[in-house]
Amino acid sequence: MSRSIAFILLMLFASACDKAKEKENVLRPVCFALAEEAPKQRIGRFSGVTQAAYESKLSFRVAGSIRSVAVKVGDHVKAGQFLMNLDKENYELQLQEAEAALARSEAEGRHASASYERIRNLYENRNASRSDLDAARAAAESAEAAILAMQKRLELAELQLQYTSLHAPVDADVAELFVEGSENVRAGQVCLLLSGSTQSEVKVMIPEAYIGKIEENDVVLVRFDVFPHKSFRAYVREVGIRFGALQTAFPVTVRLMENDRSIRPGMSAELAFTFDMGYRDDAVFVPPKSVIQEEGACYVYVIQEGAGNVTVERRQVKIGELNSTGLEVLSGLDLGEKVVTAGIAQLYDGMKVKLL
Repeated sequence: MSRSIAFILLMLFASACDKAKEKENVLRPVCFALAEEAPKQRIGRFSGVTQAAYESKLSFRVAGSIRSVAVKVGDHVKAGQFLMNLDKENYELQLQEAEAALARSEAEGRHASASYERIRNLYENRNASRSDLDAARAAAESAEAAILAMQKRLELAELQLQYTSLHAPVDADVAELFVEGSENVRAGQVCLLLSGSTQSEVKVMIPEAYIGKIEENDVVLVRFDVFPHKSFRAYVREVGIRFGALQTAFPVTVRLMENDRSIRPGMSAELAFTFDMGYRDDAVFVPPKSVIQEEGACYVYVIQEGAGNVTVERRQVKIGELNSTGLEVLSGLDLGEKVVTAGIAQLYDGMKVKLL
């Protein structure tokens, strides 16, 4: 009986030892990630709207009735080309009146000058009084002033007659007409809009977090919804220094380097800006969940592979900033090393693990 009991106990002990040994051979599975390098540059994409690089609202400097309009919307005009004019009759009459007034003033001036010369000779021969001489001199000077005033009046009449015609200041396209023939317009009233066709611009609102990274002449890639498979190079022409209407972003204007007449004002565009992230060349990043903190220090478990075994090494690291790439490791970890990202709480230094 005692032999049977002893045999049973021996078998139970052997079974327990086998289970303990089997338990020791079961490796803990862990997930890992590579310590990676953050991109030195980042692409920021923003939406904008095209506008003409040159845009001019033309108006007459004088009031009048539209006599003729020589262009229509969409026409391409050359610098100096006639666009429209006003009825000139009133201004031609004003010019004729100014010419007649000048001729009358010049005749009166000649008479006043001759009278002054005659009285001055009489005064020198003591045949005229001092008061007569002063009166003749004043009349001659007044006549000269009147002539000068009439000359200015004539110049103004000539200018007003010239102002009855509008001509294109530069090569451009007629974007919009605001008046029609025989319509009365006032001085300064916008009559047509010219849009420059040589280059196009895109205006975009940039958030304050990125505006400090943008400088004039930076190169930008622009894509349009109507040309989904084509990109256009552009450069930053203006960087706003004040908030836009929404008080959340700054206006930035870029100008396309290519001349493409198919790009028109008002088109939607996507702009790709390249931003320098400012990271050190030796900076590496790991997932935030791979870092544990104990007693004010930070640690990671680094996977060591060799001789058919996989173990983990507990290593202290110095942590930097957190961003979209991950958590920056300033020291203690090299690029490409594997760090454990799951099951960290049950690990210890030198523990054998199985990689998932």
